[in-house]
Amino acid sequence: MTVAKDQDQLGLTEDRSDWLRRMPHAMVATIQSDGTPQVTPNWYWWDGERFWISTLDWTIKVKNLKRDPRVTLCIEEWARRTQYVQVFGRAEVIEGDVRETTLDLIRKYEPTEEAAQEHWEGIKEHRVLIAVTPTRMQWRYDEVPDTTGYHITGH
Repeated sequence: MTVAKDQDQLGLTEDRSDWLRRMPHAMVATIQSDGTPQVTPNWYWWDGERFWISTLDWTIKVKNLKRDPRVTLCIEEWARRTQYVQVFGRAEVIEGDVRETTLDLIRKYEPTEEAAQEHWEGIKEHRVLIAVTPTRMQWRYDEVPDTTGYHITGH
């Protein structure tokens, strides 16, 4: 499997890259030892080249990725008739000092630097990063649609 060096091979445009930075969650699919998928929702951070996911070192997804680095992410907008993308790639589990990149990820979700630091202090034990390098992206639409008229409603 070749890693896409050129962003064009991923179907990325400036709009799509911005969209990836805005979306809140990625469904992370790994392969269990019996070959069945294991899927979890996760916060993520897209830095323009890789997806970063912070998690605990004892999770099933980490065990799966250490054995088999193939991974698929599915990122969607959670509304009708909106964009989604499947990201196929390879993951690297990064152990050790993961503080700065984890803080970059947390800043996407926390409103202030103080809140981000406090969040880090509460989760730092047994923390690892998963760096996903995309090899292929499969987009639902050719362009990011205008979704201002759509929103999630309860049952």
